[in-house]
Amino acid sequence: MGAGADAPAPWGLVIELTPVALTDKALLSRWIQTYLRDTFGGIHAGGYPYLDQYFTDPDREAHFIVSAGDLAGFVLARVDASAWTVAEFYVAPWYRRQGIARAAALAQFARHPGPWTVEFDPASAAAAGFWHSMIPAPVSSVVVGERIRLSFTVSAPL
Repeated sequence: MGAGADAPAPWGLVIELTPVALTDKALLSRWIQTYLRDTFGGIHAGGYPYLDQYFTDPDREAHFIVSAGDLAGFVLARVDASAWTVAEFYVAPWYRRQGIARAAALAQFARHPGPWTVEFDPASAAAAGFWHSMIPAPVSSVVVGERIRLSFTVSAPL
């Protein structure tokens, strides 16, 4: 894992977004499987269908979330209809409620000032509360299928 962007979290904690190198693809794949199991209750037998695109498509980026030198999670983002979109976001349960997710999300947004979208399952009170607390106003909210999409603009700096 190489160097990435640092973001402050509460209590002086520093969060680093480290770009996922091709040599760490298998590690990211294992973290994605854990995320799918924890979030959706299952593992995709064929793996994450978009994983390879994060290593070949310039409109996609994958970062590990590192806290105090420990791998705490990951964030996958992509350009979708001229806005950056958080495709997947995961912080391991033992790192939650420490400000790590908040700092990581803010660091990701700061990488690309401009329009952003985030989608989440409205049945997840934790996801709804987290994303609504994170997103700078003004924000628009629409229902897309069984998900809520929040659209907002990040100005520089956050």
